[in-house]
Amino acid sequence: YEQQYEQAVADLYAYHARAMAEAAAGAASTPGGQLPQDQVVARASFFDRRQQQLAQAAARIQAAWRGRKARRHVREIRSEAYRQRANDAAAHIQSVWRGHKVRTSPAIAAAKRQRAAQLEAQRMLAEQARRAAQEQEARQQEAAAVKIQAA
Repeated sequence: YEQQYEQAVADLYAYHARAMAEAAAGAASTPGGQLPQDQVVARASFFDRRQQQLAQAAARIQAAWRGRKARRHVREIRSEAYRQRANDAAAHIQSVWRGHKVRTSPAIAAAKRQRAAQLEAQRMLAEQARRAAQEQEARQQEAAAVKIQAA
């Protein structure tokens, strides 16, 4: 189709060059170097018709090329590989969305807050137990020192 289009364009240019040469030769052969009015109108209408024919031919070639491209595109869309890529993409989008929904859901946020409160409570209990053990150790050492001094 590309070659047909290029050929049509080349034919148009060649035809235009021939027509211009014929018009110049015809004008030179008449007395006074001008064509009679009826011949000028006839040639103009001939050139207009030819121009329309060439435009229509170019439009048909372009339409054929676009149709071929569209059919190729439809064939690609209908292919199994295209469907597989589309399904994979859809699955990926769905998984990303579901992950986002889970990470931002109120239930998950409440569970995270509850777990953080539990960990803080455990940390505080462990700290209290450590301090109580330190205080008891200090009391025992002081009692032992008093016992040693009293003896």
